[in-house]
This record gives sequence, structure tokens and C-alpha cells, in this order.
Amino acid sequence: MADINVGELSEAINDKVDTANMEEVRCVVDSYINGTEWYRIWSDGWCEQGGMIYLNTAGTVTYLQPYLDTNYTITVSSQRTSNNGFVRISELTATTVTMYFEWDTGQSKSGYGRWYTCGYIS
Repeated sequence: MADINVGELSEAINDKVDTANMEEVRCVVDSYINGTEWYRIWSDGWCEQGGMIYLNTAGTVTYLQPYLDTNYTITVSSQRTSNNGFVRISELTATTVTMYFEWDTGQSKSGYGRWYTCGYIS
């Protein structure tokens, strides 16, 4: 399978419209993946990004693409299969999120968390 140049594809469909609704067609203009971290940027500035983090008490993710502000959506899930653990977000900025793994007993423990965010980038 040939590699797809997202930039060339974006230019090729730039200024295209949905003629039935007379709206601009959104498309992916940039994407990136490295290990468990990734992002996808849309032509209107919308960005999706995600990854995995190992949390030992607390951990901070620095986003690959900073958001405009803190008005974005974040979802975090625990990768632990025992002890009813969950990931708690303790600080959220336009460029980072700090979180920690916690058991239902209130004790901080270690574990893996998967995160996903979406919103408009700067």
C-alpha cells in the first residue's frame, strides 16, 4: 500500500464544498503517531489526540498539539483489571493534564491509563 501524503490530499480538496448543502467539506489535514501517542487535525482546527500513560501516584501528559483553552473534552480510562481502580484528573490546562490512578478505597496506586481529547487547537 502506498503512503498517503495528507498535505497533498488536503490541497487537492481545498475549497471543495458539499454542493447539496453548500457547506465546506471537513477533512484531515495532519496526523501523527509515535508509540501510543497520536493526533489527528481537521481542516477547521478541530483536533483529536490520545495515548497511554503509566501512573505511579500522579502523571502529567503534555499534549502534542496545545488547545485554545480548557474548553475541550477529555476521556480517561483505567487499564487495571482488578481492585476497581480508576483514573482521576487533578489538573487540566490547554497544554497538559495531570492525573492519578486510585483504587475505590481512596488509596493512590499505580497503573496504566488511556486518554483521549478533542477540541479546537491554537
